[in-house]
Amino acid sequence: FVTHLTSNQVSVFRVDPSEDISRDIPPELLYVDTSFPESISAIRRHPMMDLFYAPSRAISSVSTFRFLWDAVDYENEPRIYYGPPIRMNEFYIGDDARAIDFSSDGTQAFITNRSPNSVIIADVTPPSGGGWPTNEVVGVVALDQGPSLVKAWEPEGTGKIYVYATCYNADRVYVIDPFLRAKVDTIATGDGPHVMVTDPFRNLGYIVNFIESTVSVVDL
Repeated sequence: FVTHLTSNQVSVFRVDPSEDISRDIPPELLYVDTSFPESISAIRRHPMMDLFYAPSRAISSVSTFRFLWDAVDYENEPRIYYGPPIRMNEFYIGDDARAIDFSSDGTQAFITNRSPNSVIIADVTPPSGGGWPTNEVVGVVALDQGPSLVKAWEPEGTGKIYVYATCYNADRVYVIDPFLRAKVDTIATGDGPHVMVTDPFRNLGYIVNFIESTVSVVDL
């Protein structure tokens, strides 16, 4: 899925990883969907379900959907089925969501938002009998200016989860404990921190500072 920020369009591509990549075949554009809300900023798959989440910069909710397509009959038109969204306006406006990540067990979602600046925590626990998660907002953690991307990290063998939220305008990355629903640490970065990835083998974090074209390496 490729989002188009200035419209309500999402391009859907298909690639066969077992054949196309080895044969250097580019992804095939299946179609362009126009049923999404405007300004979708990301699309992420639920770690435990065939279910996708799509935050938007223009509405006060995160859309959820299932994507069905006949992998045998390529001419069969794909279908998107929408489910209950994460309604972020239960506490405030919440209409400028930037990114989303999940706990590895699929029970929690973490969404960066700029209206106001915050990380929103939602219950996305897979239902035992099938169907859709409740997608209920259970917590909000206030942040500094310009929340951008969010990364959940669970160090092996610790039983803990840390949520890292980059704040583009504040030159900070905030460390959030989702159990306490509070900030527990602050990482000073370069100018314009945006993308963050973690290295589980070295316990390091790598933060791309967009404005100054550097990478901050952090001991986690």
